[in-house]
Amino acid sequence: MKYCPNCQTRYTDDTLKFCLQDGTPLADDSEEILPTVAFDETETVFPPRQVEPLPVNLPETSASNWEQSRETPVSPTQISPPRKSKTFLIVLLTAFATLLLLGAGGIGAWLYLRKNQNEIAKNTASNNQVVNNNSNPKSNVKNSPSPTATTKNQLDANAANAVESPAPVAVDVAQVKKEVSGRINSWIALTESRNINEYMNLYAGTVDYYNGKGIGAGSIRSDKQRAFNDFDSIEMNISNLSITPDASGERATAVFDKEWVFEGEEKYSAGKVQSQLQLRKINGQWLITGERDLKVYYTE
Repeated sequence: MKYCPNCQTRYTDDTLKFCLQDGTPLADDSEEILPTVAFDETETVFPPRQVEPLPVNLPETSASNWEQSRETPVSPTQISPPRKSKTFLIVLLTAFATLLLLGAGGIGAWLYLRKNQNEIAKNTASNNQVVNNNSNPKSNVKNSPSPTATTKNQLDANAANAVESPAPVAVDVAQVKKEVSGRINSWIALTESRNINEYMNLYAGTVDYYNGKGIGAGSIRSDKQRAFNDFDSIEMNISNLSITPDASGERATAVFDKEWVFEGEEKYSAGKVQSQLQLRKINGQWLITGERDLKVYYTE
């Protein structure tokens, strides 16, 4: 016997699987009617009451059809897996194809331009050659210069306008050294005699005097006069004289060692230095244009 758990309807047909009222799956009715037993009494057994099932005229296929409609199997082949997106692949292929097209176009344009340039160069060269051949048909003929007549007047004019370059004058080095050496000896003698007027005749109008440039002869005269007045006795000796003329023979540089002893009533001076005099020949006389000391050996 089977019963419906929902509506409690019982069915004696064991072939039924679903309730005919609401379609709920039927359950087996396992309840049994147990007899009532009393102690010290004889068991009374009553036969179970026979219940006649209600006749139900239903087609046998209705339940099976309804069961199939409830449990419709789904084939695994009917469920198609989700399709993967191909957008990225399509974009990548499109970009690659675009790059190929651009590259091919660029190469084609370069080849086309190069071909045109070569053709233009060839045409220009051929045109220039034709023009040169047509414009100068006698270009291979050498024209000899026609002689020009030179008149006597033109020769005289050219001779008058020509400037003769002066011939180089040979410098007599020995003569220059002799003249400069004599001038230096006069410079020493006039220093010892303290003759200021004759002494200043040995100097040019401006002199590079020790650390000064272009010092006037008046300033040099004042400085020398002060020394002559302070000392009553002046002695000066020179040695290691070296005279170097320039290329023109008009200038010379003298380097020598100068040793002196100056004595006076209240002053005394002595020492030794390396001196330099620069001389220039002006109006036939060698005049001092520079005076300075190069090295000090000692002073007292």
